[in-house]
Amino acid sequence: MTQEQVIQWIHSTELFGSVLGLSSIRELLRRLGNPQKKLQIIHVAGTNGKGSVCTMLASVLTAQGYRTGLYTSPYIEEFRERICIDNEMISPSALAECGQLVKQACDEMRADGLSHPTEFELVTAIGLLYFEREKCDFVVLEVGLGGRLDATNVIDPPLLSVITMIDFDHVARLGNTLGEIAYEKCGIMKEGSRAVSAPNQPPEAEQVIRETASRLNIPLSFAASPSRISASFQKTEFVWNDGTYAVPLLGEYQACNAATALEAMGKLQKIGVAISKEAIVKGLSMVRHKARMELIRPNLMIDGGHNLSGITALCDFIRQRKENRKIIIVAGMLEDKDHRACGALLRQTADVLIATQTDSPRRLEAETFAQDTQADFCKQDPIEAVQFALQLAKPKDLIVACGSFTLAGPIRSEFLIK
Repeated sequence: MTQEQVIQWIHSTELFGSVLGLSSIRELLRRLGNPQKKLQIIHVAGTNGKGSVCTMLASVLTAQGYRTGLYTSPYIEEFRERICIDNEMISPSALAECGQLVKQACDEMRADGLSHPTEFELVTAIGLLYFEREKCDFVVLEVGLGGRLDATNVIDPPLLSVITMIDFDHVARLGNTLGEIAYEKCGIMKEGSRAVSAPNQPPEAEQVIRETASRLNIPLSFAASPSRISASFQKTEFVWNDGTYAVPLLGEYQACNAATALEAMGKLQKIGVAISKEAIVKGLSMVRHKARMELIRPNLMIDGGHNLSGITALCDFIRQRKENRKIIIVAGMLEDKDHRACGALLRQTADVLIATQTDSPRRLEAETFAQDTQADFCKQDPIEAVQFALQLAKPKDLIVACGSFTLAGPIRSEFLIK
């Protein structure tokens, strides 16, 4: 199989849906020789900040000289972004080779009368197989959905479990309260391991995190809150535990993500993983994270935040730096998100609001979003919507395209100044 055939095969399995549970991925990996059992894994779950924390951890470990695998989702522009080693995407030939092996195992399962693994299970298996074949020293593994029944939770007790900020999202599948959602996220915590949490968790979520660690008898620490945060359009600086740090990511919330990553690194140091202060500073300075308040042109920002807390963080950042500029927002969301509350906040923030839509099957139609938000304009095609915004904008104005990663990806590909 070629890379293109592997990706086409993976996407063709969407008809099997997204199934929470571990029996299928466990059987698939067994037939592949259980590559996950040969890896040292840092497992990361949470509602907000998972991707940023994973990227920071991987960047620091790479800066220290470790061969570091990073598994994240979703991808923004290219499928291979999801599986990286030392900031390099899996090569087309390696994706084809690992994909072929996973397909063979999958075909054997089907021949034996077993259920077909889901798309996410297939990608997870490819990633774990690739990391094992490439002899990674460490793997930073991001949960896809929830934690307890997520395919990534097929692993044995990891070196470290990390719980980022917990908030409402995917309530139909994870629960209607923060306690219920936290229970699912904390499913990655395992006896014989240790855990770290983001600072300032909601009390209901914090209680569940503490109770889970106590029940499993594992060491747990909560990151201290960062202080003296300074966020510009270039970087975010902050003080944490008497040290000053900076990340080239925008938004005050990135300081909390960095604090979580720093707490995790401290925990790794305590169990014998060598990580120098120099590697931490260098690794954080090298972090790159697409579509998280990312300026792809001097006057064009994209952001994949898709729930109320993500949209709130974006709008707070924009409002605090509005100065004398006009804010033009191009927004499109998925139908299963809290689009009415998010849309109302975007409407309050924007001087000009342009409603658009993604190409996702779960999209909210542009006309519906425009009506709900009383948008100034409606453009179904997101590329046309941004082009229209660029025509409206004066040089000092700021255009923000947001609402979904499926929206941010095509816009980044089209408008990024390289």
